[in-house]
Amino acid sequence: TLVTEFWDGEKFVTKYRGETVESLSLACYQPILLGDRLPKEITRKIAEKLTEEGAFLSPIGLCTESMRSPLSHWGWHFTMGRVIGPANMFCAVGLALAGEQEAARKIAERWCANVALRGPRLGFRPDTFYPLTGQPADVVVQPHVGDSWSWTSWSACATLTILETVFDGEWRENIKTPENRSPVFGGLAVCGIIATPRRKAGPSRREDSPLSALRGRRDGNSRARRGS
Repeated sequence: TLVTEFWDGEKFVTKYRGETVESLSLACYQPILLGDRLPKEITRKIAEKLTEEGAFLSPIGLCTESMRSPLSHWGWHFTMGRVIGPANMFCAVGLALAGEQEAARKIAERWCANVALRGPRLGFRPDTFYPLTGQPADVVVQPHVGDSWSWTSWSACATLTILETVFDGEWRENIKTPENRSPVFGGLAVCGIIATPRRKAGPSRREDSPLSALRGRRDGNSRARRGS
């Protein structure tokens, strides 16, 4: 099974011909998405590992490769060191489902604060240099986030999932009054990740959902096709 064969006491491992492949990839911890179906001692260990500053956890979220890894690279491979939306969603949501709420929020707050400031790109480099060597980060080659490839919807979906699961939808109440709006939730509203309430009498929470506009367009298109 996953636990008996691939958990080594510190992380989940990959094996090749029966031998463990040494890795400092965030993928070693992504089975946390199973939440409370994993043993508690495993979820606690993963929470500990993922909230250790300077390893995977950066000021803007989790890196896809440990910053202590010689393979960490933010230029050539965005999944070998960059901070990307889906990977942060897997880990933050999994920790929340496992009851590790403090760790989940710590990761989620950093990812969401960065998206609120810089927009919903797929990923970001955590620094301009590599902490292990002190060398400047390499020039990014295509395809990469921010170029002509459109990656934003993937990242936006990951951010919405974090908001609904880790923050338990609390942003819905927070953004109703501008004077009480948090900088993170307000920033996410400005960049279009979440929708502010529409001004009309008695709006339902469903109507204020960030998915409501998409749902309305889908229903309208269906009616138009039936009428043609």
